[in-house]
Amino acid sequence: MTPPTGDVGPRLTRLLVQAGVRPRVLPRDPARLDGGLRDHGDAVPADLTDRDAVLRAPGGAAALDRVCPPTGAGDPAAAAAALGEAQAPSSPG
Repeated sequence: MTPPTGDVGPRLTRLLVQAGVRPRVLPRDPARLDGGLRDHGDAVPADLTDRDAVLRAPGGAAALDRVCPPTGAGDPAAAAAALGEAQAPSSPG
């Protein structure tokens, strides 16, 4: 599972495909996914700041890759905090 449209994600996705893995990728906008990768992975539209989407997306994945913060973030510290909050385990309660 990886964000496939930034700087690192497409490279990692290609390497996974070359290694024979069918990755699950989490693009916010599946239309931005590289056409060459569409047939070799499973795209699950997700915003990595949406807690419910982040918790649902792995659904049995063997491994996770998370790139933080988004490279296009205007405020990288705020973006990192939002991702951390969305992806932190829930408190019992």
